[in-house]
Amino acid sequence: YGIYRQYGFFHYGSDGLIPVRYPDTQKLSDLVGYQRQRDLVIRNTEALLEGRNAANILLYGDAGTGKSSTVKAVATHYRDRGLRLIEINKHQLHLLPEIMDLLPSDHLFFIIFVDDLSFTKNDDDFSMLKAVLEGGATEVKKNVVIYATTNRRHLVKESLRDRAQEELFVNDSLQETMSLSARFGLFITFERPDKD
Repeated sequence: YGIYRQYGFFHYGSDGLIPVRYPDTQKLSDLVGYQRQRDLVIRNTEALLEGRNAANILLYGDAGTGKSSTVKAVATHYRDRGLRLIEINKHQLHLLPEIMDLLPSDHLFFIIFVDDLSFTKNDDDFSMLKAVLEGGATEVKKNVVIYATTNRRHLVKESLRDRAQEELFVNDSLQETMSLSARFGLFITFERPDKD
């Protein structure tokens, strides 16, 4: 499988998929706490690897709670079973159909990883991700999932001024801004740690 044989982590750039030569490989055994949250990610990833329906996951919580480390550790742990991680940034979300078309459908599995996901109002990338998660015109491959992390409960940045506008159907606008979170099959919360 060419480039996928040698590398487990990739970025998407102007030249297509670019291997990460020195990835930040985490180990599941090195991560402390949040075992319930990690177990959900592990079970979902195993479903992907076994050809069962796997969900896209949104990992939400405070900075430093291990959301990104969990995704990287899972990708490292299951590399030998054909799992590969492709990291894209938020401004590349409009390229998701193109990226998915590049990925082979046989014998390999992919996590498309978006770290620190958030949007501004009227952001076109918001609509693109929502369309991909809903299953738009582009076929969602059974061997691909999207795992995203965020520090924001609601992914669209909103100000009080936005809510004070004289829009006739304010509730519709609020529902639209919260709808993306609901499109992820799993919403996993990494709560702020207590003293213990």
